[in-house]
Amino acid sequence: MTTPDTGARDESLADASVLAALFSARLGTPTTITAVRRSALGNGQETWFVDSSAGAFVVRRSASGGPLTWTSRATEFAALDELRSTALPVPRVLWHEPDGGTLERAYLVMERLAGKPPGRAFDDEMARDLGRMLGRLHAATRDARTIVEPAALRDLLATTERRYATSLFDVEPLAAALLGWLEHHIPSRATASVRVWGDPGPHNMLTENRAITALLDWEMTSRGHPGEDIGAARWSVLGFTGPLAIDAGYSDVTETPPSSECAWFEVLAHLVRAGQALDGTLAFVRGETDESTLPAMGLGLVTANLVRAAHRAWHTPLDPAPGAASAPANTNGAMISRLDAVIRRLSAADDARSVARRRIAEVVHSAYVSGADVRDDLMLCDAAAASLGIDVRTHDELLRALRNNAVRVAATATLCDALLSEVAARRARMAALLAHFGQTTSTSVAR
Repeated sequence: MTTPDTGARDESLADASVLAALFSARLGTPTTITAVRRSALGNGQETWFVDSSAGAFVVRRSASGGPLTWTSRATEFAALDELRSTALPVPRVLWHEPDGGTLERAYLVMERLAGKPPGRAFDDEMARDLGRMLGRLHAATRDARTIVEPAALRDLLATTERRYATSLFDVEPLAAALLGWLEHHIPSRATASVRVWGDPGPHNMLTENRAITALLDWEMTSRGHPGEDIGAARWSVLGFTGPLAIDAGYSDVTETPPSSECAWFEVLAHLVRAGQALDGTLAFVRGETDESTLPAMGLGLVTANLVRAAHRAWHTPLDPAPGAASAPANTNGAMISRLDAVIRRLSAADDARSVARRRIAEVVHSAYVSGADVRDDLMLCDAAAASLGIDVRTHDELLRALRNNAVRVAATATLCDALLSEVAARRARMAALLAHFGQTTSTSVAR
């Protein structure tokens, strides 16, 4: 049996005798476990592949920490169970355990479908197929009795702000300005609610012979506006292909929302993913998880999302010139110490997953030593004060000025340039990290 070195938290799941007893009881037949391995992909929940005498299964267990601890396996189970009545390629769910039982944390068990993640093979044709899948999902679950009004989108935005206030909106000046833009551009058209996948994209699907065979990872599912999925799918294909392929596939099946709505939801998707990445970074620093991909995403993915969100909202360049690249005065000592500890632990293991995670941790360590996460608030305060005519001296004053004057920020080229050049300067200090993750699909948007 294969048991990757992922720390003590995973031992109860990886123990064959525990799983054999559990599956035998749940399936009602004596079951022998022949192999268990944890997926190398994914930054939300733990995904385990279980081979047994009764068949091949997937165990989705809630992570001990990370960006999606607020999600529910029971909600995910219910959504997948509901969708079995459609023709969509979703796995059949078998059972879920809200309190974890012998596996300690909440989990669900489902059948394993054929196929592999598309990886770099994902292209325009697959993106259009993904758009069609979303169209079929929304057409099959549309409920005209439940209308999504602009007020519901204001609530959605308020929830997003609360969820990512500490990690994103209270930290990143550019995110605060973009939040203000979203508040000023809430779509005014009401529409029927649909089942929202929540996290569509090539990172959450399987393909075989270029056909989509599975739509996976429904932890962010809800009932809501179809634009939520379209915006998220547009976000997900960046680095592979253009977002218009998503729209084209969607319109093959059902009417696509107006382009202005799609743009709004795409900006929202970028900010949500930035917030998730920073939540994962905080969980790593707190010691809740040893996943070294999380602080990597907290650098590369966050800054890439902010630049792309600004481009979608304000039509600014996708490759802004970096500002002055002076060395930062301070570095993140807590993060560097945490990475040191994880590198030491992973160095004691020689399995492929640990080796890959150790290499990531080393690259991330170098970026933090270079101050890749340190913002130049002084420069931004001066730029905001000069452009807006407001006395801006502290970080909090800067955030309030950018959010409350979002319309003026968008109309002030010099301030937009300052916000983007500051982010670009940080990206210049993480060049090795961006080069490393440019070779992978899970964080391709960070390229």
